[in-house]
Amino acid sequence: MRFCCIFWVAFSSFHYLLVAGCSAENQAENQPDTQQATPVSTTETPATTQALGATAGSPKPAPAAQLSPPPKATSAPLGGPKKKPAFAKLGRPKTPAASGAGSNTPDRAAEVKRLIDAYQNMAVRYTDSLILARTPEEKAAATRREPGPRSVRTFARALIQLVAADPKDTPALDALVFLCRFLGTPEVEQLLADAAVDPDTDSTTSTKLDPLALLLEYHASDPKIIDALRRLPRGDMTDTFLHSLFEKTFSPKVRWAAGAQLIASLRRNDRPQEMKEIVITMSEDRYLEGVPVGRYLNARTWSINKLREIRLLAIGKVLPEVSGEKLEGGTGQITDYRGKVVVLDVWTTWCGPCNRMIPHQREMVERFSGEPFALLSVSCDRDQETLETFLEQTPMPWDHWWVAPDSQFKKALNIASFPTIFVLDRNGVIRYKNLMGAQLEEAIETLLAENEQPAAAPQN
Repeated sequence: MRFCCIFWVAFSSFHYLLVAGCSAENQAENQPDTQQATPVSTTETPATTQALGATAGSPKPAPAAQLSPPPKATSAPLGGPKKKPAFAKLGRPKTPAASGAGSNTPDRAAEVKRLIDAYQNMAVRYTDSLILARTPEEKAAATRREPGPRSVRTFARALIQLVAADPKDTPALDALVFLCRFLGTPEVEQLLADAAVDPDTDSTTSTKLDPLALLLEYHASDPKIIDALRRLPRGDMTDTFLHSLFEKTFSPKVRWAAGAQLIASLRRNDRPQEMKEIVITMSEDRYLEGVPVGRYLNARTWSINKLREIRLLAIGKVLPEVSGEKLEGGTGQITDYRGKVVVLDVWTTWCGPCNRMIPHQREMVERFSGEPFALLSVSCDRDQETLETFLEQTPMPWDHWWVAPDSQFKKALNIASFPTIFVLDRNGVIRYKNLMGAQLEEAIETLLAENEQPAAAPQN
């Protein structure tokens, strides 16, 4: 019995020691896993670790080394170490490009736009100040704001540098179009003479930077060039450029614009044969049918009408038989005025230039009263009532007709703008066209003097 009691006590003690040892071993084995799975807290201390271990019943562990926070990662900025930004020279792309199209960077486009907008804003402020000026002092102050040669030179110099860097891209085209409005001014011409461009390299040559030549070489088929055509100075240089552009461009819109400008210039310079050749070429170009001109015409139809005008309505030709509605009733014929010098004025009541002619027309009618002379105004207003209402308020004491906007009268005389004026001699022959003011009176005097002499036979 005693032996059994001693054995039970020994077995219980051994069992207790075995269980305690296993618990301590498990605690020691699990401790590293816990440290790996749980981030180290900056508030945890060795004393806290010992207290936790004592609570679990494990032996006192050795003090652990305190973990220091990981060092901050210092990554280099994108693109390498930070450097002071380098500013590109004005007008040159920041990165080299293999071709002109590659240099069409946002920086060049933004710079060209900034320069053009700055000049236009300055011009608008000047115009606004003139309009709003009331007193002489205000007008004098507004006049001082006019963009002078110095201002133009500043903007032109920067734009010329941009063009010289690369004349092929879109920003260069915008700059060239802007520069065309100042061609012929001494300040800009001097800058162009001093500048040089080589489209393939950045080396300078002694060749003058010629905006028209660059437009013709690199931008002949871009419709943006049309804006430049409207601003070119008159002269042989412009006529040569327009003719070259007309022959080279592949754009129907550009071809039409260049041809129309060239026709107007040749007509002013009294070169009818060259004008006729251009019109014939345009009238045979079917691609011009896709270019609208006004509300009812396309460019080819316009050219066909212009060719008819040259053949039938040229100076020296008899005016075709036309008629219109007389205000007092009935239909008038142009042949009713044979034996008189006739000024045929085609107009509308809403036409500003037409209205500004009315005071002079009154004086002219009074001056030539009693002479074999007639002023005939033909209105192309929408309806006859509009003309009658206008005449009730504005005295115009001479003959008047009304024709519809789409009438045969307009088609026969190829009326494309107002006013259109024909001056006819006593035989109905077209002797002058689109004269005004003192020139018109001189023409009338010349034709009245011819009435005393035998008239020359009209051309057929």
